[in-house]
Amino acid sequence: GDKVGFRDDAPVVTTNTVSTALEVDETVLTTDDSANFASAFTVNYGADGAATTNALVYSLGVKATGVDSGVVDTATGQRVYLYLEGGIVVGRVGVGGSASSTGLKAFEIRVDSATAEVGLDQIRSLVHPTGGTASPNELITLTTDTVTLTATATDKDGDVHSAFINLGDKVGFRDDAPVVTTNTV
Repeated sequence: GDKVGFRDDAPVVTTNTVSTALEVDETVLTTDDSANFASAFTVNYGADGAATTNALVYSLGVKATGVDSGVVDTATGQRVYLYLEGGIVVGRVGVGGSASSTGLKAFEIRVDSATAEVGLDQIRSLVHPTGGTASPNELITLTTDTVTLTATATDKDGDVHSAFINLGDKVGFRDDAPVVTTNTV
């Protein structure tokens, strides 16, 4: 006899190129930046439709535990290494030229798992290699593939699909330059 089969339909997540970026300025370390990266993803839930809860969840990741971020801590001259701690990407200052999971925090990157709002909090000053009078506001970024943002879609019958974008080159730090002012004497 003939057999009748039904293929399941799964959600599909695709990525889009976005110019969205996070940028903080060392001039005021207490000022954080955030940006929404939801437009970096397109989701099609297919015939099953979106799951009732947590249909689309955003999460951060690092290329590897303790991967070199590509930036250097100003005060110590040590490289900054990346760790995923409770869903937060933490840049930690190396110790003795090596990655250290207990090193001082240089910065943190967070994501709202429901909205794709990504926040950047710079805690310590970072080395801006150009220096001199030509680059008082020099921008440095993390190495492109060291940090990822993933969107994971789930449909009504539990099928899951995810896709990610590289976030490293979209995380930037502006330099702080010394300022000399004159006074009337």
